Amino acid sequence: MGDLTNLLFIVLGFVFVLASVALPRIVRPRAAAQASGQAQADRLDFRALERIDRSMVQLEETSRELFGRLDTRTRVLIRLLEDAEVKTQQLEQAVQRGRGGTA
Repeated sequence: MGDLTNLLFIVLGFVFVLASVALPRIVRPRAAAQASGQAQADRLDFRALERIDRSMVQLEETSRELFGRLDTRTRVLIRLLEDAEVKTQQLEQAVQRGRGGTA
């Protein structure tokens, strides 16, 4: 019975030593892989944010350009309308003079 107990303690001691040496080596690569996977995900997220930021800047520049064009066209249209009103008044005055001033 004593030999069996000693053998059991030896086997349990061997399993304990093996587990204490092997488990950290098995667990570390997984943790490192998870950490590197998280770092890679963080880099991808950062790149995505950079792309979004660049797109926002391009959108802002494009909108400024378009609003500038619209503003210019609006000013031209207003000026043309003012000129048309002046011409209309001049034509009405010429027609009245042509009729002899009778309305």
